[in-house]
Amino acid sequence: DKLLYDGKTKISVITDNVSLADPQVTLTTDKLIYDGNKDMASYITWGEIVSKSNVLVSKKGYYYTHDKHFIFHDEVVLENPQYTIFTDTLHYNTITEIAFLYGPSVIRSDENTIYCERGWYDTQKDIASFMKRAWLTNNEHKIVGDSLYYDRNLSYGRAYRNVEIHDTLNNFTVYGHFGEYFEDNGRSFITDSAYAVMVDNADSLFLHADSLHITFDTLQQGKLFKAYHQAKFFRNDFQGAADSIIYNFSDSTVKMYHAPVIWFDDTEAIADSITLLFKDGQLFRMFLHSASFIISSDAPQKYNQIKGKNVTGFFNDGILKKMYVESNSETIYYVRDEHEALVGINKAVSTSLRIEFEDGTVSGIVFLEKPVGTIFPEKELRESERYLKGFSLRTKERPLTKEDIFKSSAK
Repeated sequence: DKLLYDGKTKISVITDNVSLADPQVTLTTDKLIYDGNKDMASYITWGEIVSKSNVLVSKKGYYYTHDKHFIFHDEVVLENPQYTIFTDTLHYNTITEIAFLYGPSVIRSDENTIYCERGWYDTQKDIASFMKRAWLTNNEHKIVGDSLYYDRNLSYGRAYRNVEIHDTLNNFTVYGHFGEYFEDNGRSFITDSAYAVMVDNADSLFLHADSLHITFDTLQQGKLFKAYHQAKFFRNDFQGAADSIIYNFSDSTVKMYHAPVIWFDDTEAIADSITLLFKDGQLFRMFLHSASFIISSDAPQKYNQIKGKNVTGFFNDGILKKMYVESNSETIYYVRDEHEALVGINKAVSTSLRIEFEDGTVSGIVFLEKPVGTIFPEKELRESERYLKGFSLRTKERPLTKEDIFKSSAK
């Protein structure tokens, strides 16, 4: 409606119903200052920019008409049919359609919300990179990292350095320095000093492995949690290690493969594979599958030992109460009287047996089928005869603190 032009300075002041248009963009505002020396148009009393499918509003703006480059300040909002960007400062090129974000910025869509304090977004290709306290969340999961890369078309995210993946539904967090998130495929993984913290009402479990993988169902609820290679975990009431560990969220079952071992109190249990069943956050059942071996410390350099094919352990409030050993059971058991004086060493074989535990140690053994055994005075048994074949104490691998999960599992 009004235009004031200074021929000496080449500065124009245009007011009331201002519209600036070129092939890529249309700018509307109430007051526009155009500097012919710099090919720059600016406004400080709100403006709206329309560029193809993007609509941007800000309190202040600067448009370099030769470079087709915008700089926006104060309460900047960029609307796109797929998402909305809120930021303090945004640089936008109308030719490349790339937006550069500076200061606290939020990108909201139907699928997720992204936050960063610096980054760029290619509005044409729907790819982006975010830095400085960056995170992405879809309500159920949250990914945090020093920097994030995101491809909206592929629903794919990648995070670098100080990475965290939070699962609010299942109450666990995974940490590491590199992670990937495949939103449509329902899976994510993290590596490079990777570890997880699983919180429940009873205690927190800390788990480390070379890589950690999580799969989700169509509702983004956790299905499986997988720890691959040199996995080791710590919880105050029990610990474990294996090359691979898989947790099923639907039935709270843990499966351990390749040289698995479990420790609780003074007891160590190994087998070809181990299954743990949890109930209300507590260890409820333990299944040792094939080549099972249980070692319980009786005294320094004295070990109660149980060997068999399959073993089932029963826990009450997370405390081991009894075990059933099936097929080709063998035992070495230090028998003591009511004053804890050593009576002798019982060596026995049986088709199956039941072991009773009290305060974390063996309190009794019941041979159920075809038992054959002898109690020997301690001095009548040579040192080599006090161990069952396959005896292998793995206490050096046992994590005694949550920090120990990062120690090498080498035997």
